[in-house]
Amino acid sequence: MDANEFLKKVTPAGQRSRLAPFWNDITKLRQSGCTLEQVCEFLAANGVQMSIAGLSKYIKRREEKGEQATPKPAFGHDQAARPAAHDEEPPAAPDAAGAETSPLTTRQRGEALADQYMKPASTNPALKRLNKEKK
Repeated sequence: MDANEFLKKVTPAGQRSRLAPFWNDITKLRQSGCTLEQVCEFLAANGVQMSIAGLSKYIKRREEKGEQATPKPAFGHDQAARPAAHDEEPPAAPDAAGAETSPLTTRQRGEALADQYMKPASTNPALKRLNKEKK
């Protein structure tokens, strides 16, 4: 028996997260400013128990892959009729450094925020002390 014959007899089990059907809802809630705890409450109301840490890891994995919410979910989960005003995506809000948050990774946003408060090496006493210790 070869692999093709075997595949005709069985249906391969696809690895799919229980959160996958809710990805569009999760991204919508996060873009609207909901906390991870609130998103977990939403999931619990829909029969999915998830820890905040687990949800955070799931979101990070999906975002690292560059996955965005799809306009039409595969399972029809959130295809309820909505007013036309809610179909538009809200513009990305600028963060504290003035950069738009959507195209930046979490690390880039953190670095931009840190750069905002960093003093130049010539006036930063901590950096001066560090440079003296290295020499």
